[in-house]
Amino acid sequence: MKLQRDIADYRKQLDLHTALSETLRHALSLEQAQRKRGETKIDRMTQVIAKLRARSCDEIYYERAHSTRLKLWVHTMLATLLKTSKGIMHREVLLHRQKMINMKVQRTLRSDLWRQKTAVHALGMDTSALFLFFTQRIANIAGTHKSFNNALRNAAGVYQWVFI
Repeated sequence: MKLQRDIADYRKQLDLHTALSETLRHALSLEQAQRKRGETKIDRMTQVIAKLRARSCDEIYYERAHSTRLKLWVHTMLATLLKTSKGIMHREVLLHRQKMINMKVQRTLRSDLWRQKTAVHALGMDTSALFLFFTQRIANIAGTHKSFNNALRNAAGVYQWVFI
């Protein structure tokens, strides 16, 4: 009897250990599955991070290249701006000089116009001066001025009479 009881106790312990072993084996396979799933998830995340890193490295490279091109463009625009502003300043100086010259010419023309108006006014008021003016003009038109006669004489157009 005692032996049977011991055998029965051992069988109960064996059944208990078998059940415990099954439970542990099931828990172990569950842990292995979760670990494998976690590793797979980590592998996927690592691949995503690697892709993001590669993409961000490419984007940084392209952004740096774009930034360099923009800097070059800005420097070119600044150089063009400086050159253009120097040209504009030079043209403004020339324009100012031309305005001064034009103002001087206008003053001269106004002075000449004033002289002519006063001369015409004086001629209109003085009849003897008006008569003298018209006779001098007619004489000039007719070629009786001394310079015209001298020019003809120098060209041998008029013979000089020499009396001996």
